[in-house]
Amino acid sequence: MAELVALDDDDVPLSARKGKVIVRSGKGETSREIPLLDGTARTSITERRTNRASWPGADTPALFLNRRGGRLSARAVDQLMDELATDADGDGRGERRGRACDGPGRPRCGDGQGR
Repeated sequence: MAELVALDDDDVPLSARKGKVIVRSGKGETSREIPLLDGTARTSITERRTNRASWPGADTPALFLNRRGGRLSARAVDQLMDELATDADGDGRGERRGRACDGPGRPRCGDGQGR
């Protein structure tokens, strides 16, 4: 999550046929480039950049902004993932169930004991 929310808009250079994501603060403080080959992803980023001018914090370098225009936090992304998992699961236990298993002293997910 930290790598994701640390991305700046300039870390995703795009052209008509290709793009890349430049991760500058990866594990061990190493940087790497990840090809962005999916045309739909490139189109979404281009559209977001067009719309961004009217957003709070449009002058902020962060790629992902919160409602107030600041950099989106890892915690906010985690909460969003919980909400999406709950919506997809329908039982209110989506992502949270995944955290209750596969850890030290916890049952493995998927064996029926993680619920």
